[in-house]
Amino acid sequence: MALNIYFKKESMLDFFLMIVFLGVFFGGGIYLISTVLVPFRVGLVVLFFLLVYFYRRETLSLNLLSILVLILFSYQFLVNGIVVVSQSEIDFSKFINSFLLYFFIIGLVLLSSHNQLKYNKILFKSINIFLVILILTTFIEFKYHIHFSFSNALLMGDFYSFIPTGYYTNQNDMMAIYTLILLFNLVYIDFFSINNSFYNIYYISTFLYGLFLSVITSSRIALLALIVIFFIFLVRKTKKVFLLISIFILLFLFFIYSDILIAYYEANAIGSGNSTDMRINLYKDALENLTIFGYGFDNSDIFYLKLDDLSVLGMINPHNYLLELLINNGYVFFLLYIIFNIYLVISSFMYKEYLLSFALMLYQFILLSSSSSLFLWQHYIFYIAFITLFQIRRENAKNDISPSSTS
Repeated sequence: MALNIYFKKESMLDFFLMIVFLGVFFGGGIYLISTVLVPFRVGLVVLFFLLVYFYRRETLSLNLLSILVLILFSYQFLVNGIVVVSQSEIDFSKFINSFLLYFFIIGLVLLSSHNQLKYNKILFKSINIFLVILILTTFIEFKYHIHFSFSNALLMGDFYSFIPTGYYTNQNDMMAIYTLILLFNLVYIDFFSINNSFYNIYYISTFLYGLFLSVITSSRIALLALIVIFFIFLVRKTKKVFLLISIFILLFLFFIYSDILIAYYEANAIGSGNSTDMRINLYKDALENLTIFGYGFDNSDIFYLKLDDLSVLGMINPHNYLLELLINNGYVFFLLYIIFNIYLVISSFMYKEYLLSFALMLYQFILLSSSSSLFLWQHYIFYIAFITLFQIRRENAKNDISPSSTS
């Protein structure tokens, strides 16, 4: 009887974890019920730590890699806190958001350390439920020009009204998350050797819809990432060289000529085709004004306001996650972060997890398409998931076990 109750409890906790994951991904749509975002984020952090507590029956295995992640982000929070305290004016809303983000990341690391296989399986189910709903939502936005109240599409006039933003403020963040979902799905399907017609058809369908979204949202980086992801998917599924070469040429031509479509949408919707030049100026200013410890929590806006550069007037972040880290945290943390990720990439490659190694690099590239990745909480979930998959591979390699045999 006690054993039966225990299993029911574990099933309930797994279902609850799925709901919490969905809460993170729906984000903006859910926080409409409150007046500000902070209470919603407080609730998510509390729920994650409650799950860590209730999962305590399972062994919490904080290996060296998990400890390094905790040390890395603890250093980030500590140094940022010191920088902010030393400033004459403190923006407490930024401090609170950074505080919550830090504990959210800790919660992810602790939760994934309880049972890494279960964590990834529940995440896989959760994000694909979200993906299906996101596809339906964005199609309704495109077809009927209906948006949530927090969408930037409402501020840009009728010419912009067909651009979907999903459950995010802007289309760039939405496309970053959409592309990361397809990247994680690819890694998960390959890692656990899932091969059936349903998953193949589903993956191809979500890819084709992603191409459509990337064109109408003018997301060139997401478009390129999707093409690369899909080509890898095909390589893993077929060994027919001629077919692969033909598909690669078609995808390459689509990417080249998609600029014509994107230029059309930019001219008719956004009203400018200077996004590439703007990004180059944002990157240049960030790299030319480096500091040791950065400007503090989410202070990219302060950084750009101090610059005497009319080409980036009105911008509040560099549209690049790595440069956001560089501006806010300084080059000491930036170098530590880069070194840690190079270690992950090389180690994954050495354990013959070539796709996972590539995914860790592509993850950073995809975040170039986001407007501001620092507080886009969803992408940290994927980052921790990729790390846990590497940990699973490393442990299985020691015991000479294939991942599919444990799924």
